[in-house]
This record gives sequence, structure tokens and C-alpha cells, in this order.
Amino acid sequence: MKVCPVCSSEYPDDIRFCPKDGQTLRSSSPGRDLVGQVVADRYHVMKKLGEGGMGQVYLAEHVKMGRRSAIKVLNPSMVHDPDAVARFNREAANASRISHPNICAIYDFGETPDGLIYLAMEFVEGEPLSDVLAREGALPVTRAADIFSGGSRAPGGARPRHRAPRPEAG
Repeated sequence: MKVCPVCSSEYPDDIRFCPKDGQTLRSSSPGRDLVGQVVADRYHVMKKLGEGGMGQVYLAEHVKMGRRSAIKVLNPSMVHDPDAVARFNREAANASRISHPNICAIYDFGETPDGLIYLAMEFVEGEPLSDVLAREGALPVTRAADIFSGGSRAPGGARPRHRAPRPEAG
């Protein structure tokens, strides 16, 4: 079954748009572990990297180009919330317009036919900052400044990219 995110009407899986308001229908149960699956016919999900307030982040590889990407997926509990979907889409659209050496590149975003809303971005190898802090405690000021200085030069408060320890996914 699919559900309209605006009017909450339910329709069979073969219907793509709500006949009442024209909205793209979403799967009524898109929540599942994506490891081993192919998202949007092009991203083979290899492992889960993390989880945050809006969704989960996975490591994936483009099936034709072999390029590794981080795939952020909107939480299943939020796919029927028009405000959350709009916020996720705004984040993706705005981030995709930024080109800066300290910002992860956005490759793709969209919605699969079964209602999975995703964002594909550059994967930057690194250790989560929380792991570094748990192991080492408070960082010396010079090291902390070095880690975060790239983000301070990023335009508009966009997400910094780090070759050193990375912030938590999410």
C-alpha cells in the first residue's frame, strides 16, 4: 500500500500519484535495513554508517561508476510528514548548489518508487569525532581548531568535510 503525504489516503502499490491532490505517493512501510539493497537503481548499499534525528546514513557504491557515496535516507517515521519531507528536500537542493573544497559534494537526491527519500553525497573517509573524544578526551586547542577550521570557511554554515575525524552521521 501507498499513502498520500498530504491527505493520508491509501492506494495500491501500482498508483504513483494521489488522484485527489497530485502528490507523489509514499510506501506505507519504507522502513527497513538497506544493507545489501540497491537504492534508486544505482547505489548498492554496503554498510550502515550512522543514524541521526532525520535519518540513517549508509555507505554505498554506484553500481556503474564504482564511486563510493554516503547515502542519507529520511527516517521512515517522517516520510508522511510534509514538513519533514520539505525540509529534507530543501537541505538537499540547497547543499547541491554549493561547490567548495571544505564541503561534501552532493551527487543526487530523490525518492524511489517505493517511497524511500534519499540524498547521495561524497563519502569522506574518517573516524567519527565522538570516537576520538571517547578515546583521547578533550583535544588540545590547536588540534580542535585544525579539525574545525575547514568548516569555518564553508559558505552559509554548510556541512564541512574533514579528512581528519568526522562529525557524527545524521
